[in-house]
Amino acid sequence: MSSASIDHAVDITFHGTEYVLSVTTEGEDLLAVELEQEATGQRWTGRFTSRYIEDITHKTGNHKRFAVFVEMLLSAISQRSDSVYVDLLTYADLEALRSRKASSPSASGAGAPSSAPGGPHSRKRYLILTYTVEFDRVHYPLPLAFEDEPSAESMQRTIRRLRRDLAEQRSAAAGAPDPRAERELQALRVRLSEAREEAGRAKAEAREAVRQLANSEAARKEAEASYAALRTSGRKDAKRMQAEADQLRAKLEATEAATSKAADAIREGEAEAGRTAPTDRARLGGPGEAWAGPPVEEPASDAGGHAPDPKSELTDIDSRLRALQSFLREAKTSGSRY
Repeated sequence: MSSASIDHAVDITFHGTEYVLSVTTEGEDLLAVELEQEATGQRWTGRFTSRYIEDITHKTGNHKRFAVFVEMLLSAISQRSDSVYVDLLTYADLEALRSRKASSPSASGAGAPSSAPGGPHSRKRYLILTYTVEFDRVHYPLPLAFEDEPSAESMQRTIRRLRRDLAEQRSAAAGAPDPRAERELQALRVRLSEAREEAGRAKAEAREAVRQLANSEAARKEAEASYAALRTSGRKDAKRMQAEADQLRAKLEATEAATSKAADAIREGEAEAGRTAPTDRARLGGPGEAWAGPPVEEPASDAGGHAPDPKSELTDIDSRLRALQSFLREAKTSGSRY
């Protein structure tokens, strides 16, 4: 067989139901089989590599090369030979055939499924190519999957077939068009356009999903950067507040030490004044003389004309110390939050 592609379609009847059976090849590597029921438009398709074809023929014990198998299939659907023919079976039909041939393994079909009826194979069809040899028959099954929504490629092949049929009919009828073929062709064009629009929408949705994913990833990275910056800023603020608290604590300690020293000095001065006062009166005062006491230096007056009281100053310093301690506690509490 030549390496040129084959595109062949025939009207064929299986068990009283009319179908259109198409056989196409792509070089010497791929065989495509399409089956369409004319009354309902239901379609079944199958694509088979050359390796798959040669494997199933080898399992039957009657090996055929890919090119030979394609020629046998074309001869069968065109009814050019009595030694080959095709039949269409359901899963139940195929299981019955296998049961009848169970006693003769060399003549049984190859590659048939083994799942229970009513399962995923219930909607499949099996195109059986039968080759009659001396004293025996060999069955080659080709599984065809039910096609809910025809692909754009399948519809294009159907359009090409309809155009070819239409051209042949026009030639035979001196250019008189077939209305039925025209309607089918127009319907297929509409379905092909809808399929292309659906594919375009799907691509647009995929691009939008990719864009949203990229945006969410960028937002996540930005949030992580903001969180890291906040942590760094918080640590710096905590260190600064801790340093300020240490400085205030040092000032408080120095102030407390100065206050304690001042209080000790005041107490020592008062005690010393109490010890020296009687001796001075005895030494300086004569009989009949009134001693007014040692000369006392007038204390400096404040802005209101009143002399400052050491106890009042000590009370004021103590109040300021308490306020400073309270501020330090609040600063320490604020620093612990960071």
